Amino acid sequence: MRDFNNGGDMQVGGDLIITDQSQSVGKLLMNCTNEELLDEYPYRQENLRQERNRKVKVVAKFIAFAVFLFIASSVWAHINGKSDLVSAILGIGA
Repeated sequence: MRDFNNGGDMQVGGDLIITDQSQSVGKLLMNCTNEELLDEYPYRQENLRQERNRKVKVVAKFIAFAVFLFIASSVWAHINGKSDLVSAILGIGA
């Protein structure tokens, strides 16, 4: 269901039926034996690793943008001659 994105614009007034068109016949994890679960574990770990990497990349972009804004605001304050401590603190906090 991670591919199912509801932006808030979808209003369901009754039953919601989702038809899965995949050809794979799977087994629920609660019906698997211990050996099957152990075989499934590396696959699940790889999926989690990929999702974590994707999230880190998105957050890293925001942090890089914030650092850029910090540097730009400090340069702007220095150019305007406002290099006192209060302006530096406000620029860093911004």
